[in-house]
Amino acid sequence: MTELELATLELGVFLRDSDFGLQLRELHRGRQAGAASFDSLAACEGSSAPAIRRTFRTLEMANLAGQPLNLTAEEQEYVAWINKAWRATQRIAGHCWRPISPRVRMLVFDQDDLGPAASIYIPATREHEYGPALAFAGLDSEEVAPKIAAVVDACRSTPCHEHVRELAETASSHASFLRKLEQERRRIISSLNFREPLTIGQTHARQYGIVQRCYDSAPSDVRAFADAVRAYNELLNYVLFAVLGFAEGHDVIEITEDTGPLRCRRKPRLLWVHFASFDPQISLAGHPPSPFVLKAETPLDGLYISEGTSMRWSGRSLVDVHARRIRELEEAPVSVLV
Repeated sequence: MTELELATLELGVFLRDSDFGLQLRELHRGRQAGAASFDSLAACEGSSAPAIRRTFRTLEMANLAGQPLNLTAEEQEYVAWINKAWRATQRIAGHCWRPISPRVRMLVFDQDDLGPAASIYIPATREHEYGPALAFAGLDSEEVAPKIAAVVDACRSTPCHEHVRELAETASSHASFLRKLEQERRRIISSLNFREPLTIGQTHARQYGIVQRCYDSAPSDVRAFADAVRAYNELLNYVLFAVLGFAEGHDVIEITEDTGPLRCRRKPRLLWVHFASFDPQISLAGHPPSPFVLKAETPLDGLYISEGTSMRWSGRSLVDVHARRIRELEEAPVSVLV
């Protein structure tokens, strides 16, 4: 595994046994849904991943549907805790973005701008959180701080970060280019407002599609900068998925054998694998996107984020897995390689 994959795994595993991980598991409302009322957070949140985003998504979807949840006192306490955890992840991501200023990186529109109901990204991960955000659940302790620093240093040592940092340094000194970025962002935001009546699902699907392609017709310099910011933002969100998944899990899911054939697809910044396994461990992985380690003595070994799973329950349980390796996300975006 790469330095970043190892640092991510180590931080997530350490947090699992820390105050942060223990509280994340104990407070999770979806695991306490047995006697909950139908309009409670416990009944609606479920176990979709990643943590933090799923709580925000549940609350936002209920509000969009015109059926806001009736939060109990315990659920209000839980939401307050999740907000603090979110601020902490913002601070960690902010350290990973340095020295690129929030003002510059926020000029690019990306999935985290859509909100938790329309995107799997953790909301506002490019914003900077002032104040002691890490003075929470032991994240600023002498034991945890070095492990967070190791993830930060590894992120900032990737080709992806090096490329976006160089472009940001150039962009920051050209006011006319920053204005072009701002104009393009305003154009994208205006395109996300639809006049025709749509369901919530149709609206989110259309918005997601627009954001995926929104810089395709932009001027080449704007598109290159946007590609760089969005590529690094994608890497950071996948790292956060992994850290939160390991912190919330009861054990590290490590696939060492019994996978059968491994089918893969390789593109720049993408290694996608598909395999079926009789290993009972994989059935314990959380709802996608959730992390696991492939250690089957193949060139494909590494840290993965699952993107889809299915299970055959009859007879011997067989789990079908689709996943993406983090290592490829460390690469610079394609536009700078051609």
